[in-house]
Amino acid sequence: MTRSARVRALLATLGCLAAVTMTTSVSADAQDGSSTSTSDLQTLAQQQTNLLLKYYEGENVSPSKCGQGQGSRGVDGVFLLPVLSFTPGDRTINCATNARSVLVDLSGFAITEDDRFPDSSYSLNGKDVPFTPENLQPVCDDLIEQGALAPSAPAMLDGHRITGELIDSGLFTAKVNRHAQTPGAADLYADSVAVGHPGRLATVFCGSKAVVSLAPGTHTIVVDYTGTPFIDVSTVFTYHITVKGGSH
Repeated sequence: MTRSARVRALLATLGCLAAVTMTTSVSADAQDGSSTSTSDLQTLAQQQTNLLLKYYEGENVSPSKCGQGQGSRGVDGVFLLPVLSFTPGDRTINCATNARSVLVDLSGFAITEDDRFPDSSYSLNGKDVPFTPENLQPVCDDLIEQGALAPSAPAMLDGHRITGELIDSGLFTAKVNRHAQTPGAADLYADSVAVGHPGRLATVFCGSKAVVSLAPGTHTIVVDYTGTPFIDVSTVFTYHITVKGGSH
């Protein structure tokens, strides 16, 4: 696959994470107050992407059940919301948590290792390179430097704008579901078998994330992925979140 075709596939994949696209903290009026550092955000992005690939089973949201794979307090006090996965379409998702912050995906993609060079390659510094673990971060950094990533998807918390940060998550190992076949693209589980460790792939998330602080009560977060990259199909994710009181 050519560089441009491979990048397009990645963008469609997690335009997804949009799932495609890096992060400071988020602000949202009265809910302002997240002080998540970039390194913390990178770790959270790794965890959220891992849940995406671990529980992906063909639907356009993963995990399909809010909270799957984490406790009611999330990860280090941040609840990881399910993310858009590979195909367009509107979703309404109901969540309940004791955590006082949530991680919102604002578009991006997962760059994963494979053993398909030269058909699967990327032109880096004038040379075609394979998608091996040591190349994944440089590929993401190059895409960021070139401005090749889609802008953050518009997002609102209770009617107030959410702002995310563009990040390279750093290299990590994601667990891959046997059903992680991206529509019209790569079979990620087959890739994991081909590189010699079935069910695990070296991965980098490349895109935009936001940590949003929430007070106890009910909240609505709306993320509109339409056009990033799904141009012709409405792809709006609406999260109805109940934050339980009495726990930080």
